[in-house]
Amino acid sequence: MTTTVCDLTNRIITADTRWSCELELSDKNKYLVYCDNTGFDKISLVGKTALVTAGNGYLIAQWKKWW
Repeated sequence: MTTTVCDLTNRIITADTRWSCELELSDKNKYLVYCDNTGFDKISLVGKTALVTAGNGYLIAQWKKWW
């Protein structure tokens, strides 16, 4: 889940920094792992335009590369 806030009056956009994924470890159990402040930002800025992303990290990386 991604939380994004846009303040159009002041032209500010922000999002949370948390990423999550489900992992299956050697004990065959599934775990949900959360990572904060990874440096892989959910918002990319080019000029006066913002790309806001959420979802699959690999696909987001492709979008950001194109952006």
